[in-house]
Amino acid sequence: MTVLTSAASYLALLDEDQTQLKFFALQKLNEVVDEFWPEIASEIQKIEELYEDENFGLRSLAALVVSKVYYHLGEFNDALNFALGAGELFDITAKSEYVETLVAKFIDEYIRLRGLQTGEQTEKVENEAPTKIDPRLERIVLGMFDRCYAEGTFKHALGIALEARRMDKIVESITKSGDIPNMLAYCQKACMDVVKNRQFRTDVLREIVTLYNTLKVPDYVSMVQCLIFLDDAKSVADILNKLLHGDNDNILLAYQLAFDLCDNSTQQFLSAVRKLILTPDESHTAKDSSKAPQSDTTSMEVDSEKESLLSS
Repeated sequence: MTVLTSAASYLALLDEDQTQLKFFALQKLNEVVDEFWPEIASEIQKIEELYEDENFGLRSLAALVVSKVYYHLGEFNDALNFALGAGELFDITAKSEYVETLVAKFIDEYIRLRGLQTGEQTEKVENEAPTKIDPRLERIVLGMFDRCYAEGTFKHALGIALEARRMDKIVESITKSGDIPNMLAYCQKACMDVVKNRQFRTDVLREIVTLYNTLKVPDYVSMVQCLIFLDDAKSVADILNKLLHGDNDNILLAYQLAFDLCDNSTQQFLSAVRKLILTPDESHTAKDSSKAPQSDTTSMEVDSEKESLLSS
């Protein structure tokens, strides 16, 4: 078996007039570029010219070869630009150092651009046009989400989604995981640790609460933790009212939540929640209000009892 010791024969074919020979040369160069990249680098201008020729049929392959050469040269910006030009030939599912390195840099760039789009980052340049994200870059990042789902690395996908401020992908990575409670807990912690923008953090926590409510057995402890940060006294009171009028286990859980509130919220928040807690008579009246109108006398009695209970 003949051992290849040089890429010179393939590089020589780039000077031929026949397009098919150039096609063959690029295909072979792509196969050996990781080994003979120093030799190919000396002729990189010829390959770049093939990529720039809009009539050349394998422009994407030329871009891929050039990208790999620049990667080995340590010229990562050029490697990224030509990888975008390679289109579908840049296979994000490939297990190679080249792909893993460039994908990581693509994600970092995407996160940076998303930060500029959403106003989280403020790299201002005079007369700068609105930030736009290259559709080719978007395709690679979205493809990375699909790769994470296929490989079962949902937490990785969630981390990217949080940093890129992609709410749709945050929800998708949680709901597709098959372990929604665990993913919600991970998302809640990551949101508080990673997300710096307060408004986006608020939006994520609200979405987390919504997803908790879809569980067969909602995690009220985690929900209340989110609601404390959101300063949503009404929703906390609604949870407590629901639990207080349930079975003994629910009542005990309501007490646990009350202790958590005392430990983790302000006096002002506690006061707001307390005002919204229904007494047993108020709860009964609320249930019956749709059946029959309440008389003025009954309303006055209930108000009086509530005042007595609150003051005790």
